[in-house]
Amino acid sequence: MIKTDNLPKRPDSPLHVGERAIQAHLGVEQDMDQLARRIIRSYMPQQHRDFYQQLPFIVLGGIDDNQDIWASLRFGKPGFITTPNDKTILIKHHALMGDPLENALQTDRPVGMLGIELHTRRRNRLTTRLISKNDTHISLQVDQSFGNCPQYIQLRDYEFVRDPAVSTTNNDVVHFNQFSDEDFQHISSADTFFVASVAPVSDNQITQGADVSHRGGRAGFVKVDGNTLLIPDYAGNNLYNTLGNFLLNPKAGLCFPDFNTGDLLLLTGSVEILWEKDPLISAFKGAERAWKFTLNKGVRLKNSMPLRWEFRQYSPNSLLAGDWQRATELLKQQQNKQGQRAFQITKIAQETPDIRSYYLTPNDGLGLPNYHPGQYLSVEITSPMYKKTRRTYTLSSTPHDPYLRITVKAKSGGASGWLHQNWHIGQTINALIPSGKFYLPAEQQQPLILLAAGVGITPMISMFKQVFTENFRLRTTRLVTLFYAARSEQDLAFHQELTELAEASNGALRYLPFVSQSNANPANNITAGMRIDADIFRQVLHQDNYQAYLCGPADFMQHMYDSLREVGVSDSQIHAESFGPSSLKRDNSTAPPGETNESDEAEVADIEFIESSKTLHWNKGDATLLEIAENSGLSPDFSCRSGSCGRCATRITQGKVHYRTAISARVEDDQVLLCCAVPAKDTQTIKLAL
Repeated sequence: MIKTDNLPKRPDSPLHVGERAIQAHLGVEQDMDQLARRIIRSYMPQQHRDFYQQLPFIVLGGIDDNQDIWASLRFGKPGFITTPNDKTILIKHHALMGDPLENALQTDRPVGMLGIELHTRRRNRLTTRLISKNDTHISLQVDQSFGNCPQYIQLRDYEFVRDPAVSTTNNDVVHFNQFSDEDFQHISSADTFFVASVAPVSDNQITQGADVSHRGGRAGFVKVDGNTLLIPDYAGNNLYNTLGNFLLNPKAGLCFPDFNTGDLLLLTGSVEILWEKDPLISAFKGAERAWKFTLNKGVRLKNSMPLRWEFRQYSPNSLLAGDWQRATELLKQQQNKQGQRAFQITKIAQETPDIRSYYLTPNDGLGLPNYHPGQYLSVEITSPMYKKTRRTYTLSSTPHDPYLRITVKAKSGGASGWLHQNWHIGQTINALIPSGKFYLPAEQQQPLILLAAGVGITPMISMFKQVFTENFRLRTTRLVTLFYAARSEQDLAFHQELTELAEASNGALRYLPFVSQSNANPANNITAGMRIDADIFRQVLHQDNYQAYLCGPADFMQHMYDSLREVGVSDSQIHAESFGPSSLKRDNSTAPPGETNESDEAEVADIEFIESSKTLHWNKGDATLLEIAENSGLSPDFSCRSGSCGRCATRITQGKVHYRTAISARVEDDQVLLCCAVPAKDTQTIKLAL
């Protein structure tokens, strides 16, 4: 429960205690107090006055005698709104037949006002008080005025289909307290609605009153369940005007316009903020939290809008968000972690002479699986050489992309070489859902250092692009520096894509490619003939508290680790993609959770695969038992290769193992997880039922 009685005193703040309590709960109250003092005014700047006077409609919200809150629209030819001065709004008043908001438009009542241009995505908000009303005009006094960002506003062009002064009849007004099939379809297909809320008046009348705001998303972003609506709350300006009002007065008025028919669906009811994410809300891409609206009563005003709109395009922010159908599909996928799905190869791209990317889309009609940047896909490979086996390849796409992309370097005689020769566009492959413990956490916001060599760029481009997208979506400026080492310019996979992302990031993302050969083209921003080392870091890195991610060959990662430690990056803030013997030798015991000490491994051991009658010799630093089995021609089952899924659990009849990474999957006493296990210290023989 969020409390409002333990906040620091800010009597001159333009924010009320509901808004401030939520900001404090989320750790942004002090920053938002400073921002609010800069952007919230007690008057309209000239730019806003000019803006309101060119609008063909306005959104209003208020509270009636029954304490019900309503949101609705008023229409007029541009110029029907005027501003006699910077504190007064005058609206030529054409009431809509049957509109319950009329009962809220009374003298001295608070009125929220939103001016919005759907064809430009501009919007500005006002909190006002109604000072006079007659048959032709209403006059409002400005309490607060502030601008809003263009996020989640779908572009639409409008035209008048009749004179806005001509009203509809009583026959076009439908009252209800249960949603009909028509209402269900109207709301479920909406990509836009408006929400009014009212904070109760206290001793500071200026900061407490009515507000009305815009909400947008993909069609289907509002879920209808009986008489309740479930609505995602996306990242915004962190002022929490609407939720702050809900905290003090859990009621709302909603207005769903039908831009094609001219209908307005007006609803009033109670709200509940859902702070704790349940699995379904967590599966909704872009939702920070959600709120639930329960209908009290509603009115459908048929053909009440004198305007019609033609849809042009979704907001880029809406396209980055999800909908409830996708969230439901994703939840089903997450509950079936052991099951595999069919994907079709839709595109193949040659990134370097020996690296290719494969673009995949689901074949089963369900949406793409969710994953974190840096995770991998476990794919099934069936060939004369390997029969049926699995290989894992890091995803070089991001969760915001409309496809999965794996990037594979061909190795002669290996599964990846066979894959290069045999996979083709249109082919169907089977894969498990993405997995892996080496990924970029969504909640992390420190500056990033990404270090890659060769095909180790695959998790890094996913992280790099994800930060670029999240900086745009959240309007943040997370700093990232990507160092990429390769033999030659031709061996720099994704060079053009990375360059374009950095150039479009307004300085937040830096891409620094290095090649060992000295004949690179300087015009391509490539450093030739130099190694990445501590001296380079001292020249380039000027922030504190970095998080560093490493991926590449063993000697490269060890050199990068040692260089980062030399310039003061904490051991616990260095994360490495570990492929068996590529595990880092760390210099202290503060490694990230999950990494263990190499001294717990045996010096030498024999590995016996009982059912296959094979015995192999193992030396300290060699690969895991899973990789040893694969290299000997066996095909044990596996998926995550990180100790989290349990698919590689195998019965052990002799010996003890050490896990190179901490496992989370449950195993029986007589089983080991091959993917992370190596012979333990003082163990001379390992016998496996394989």
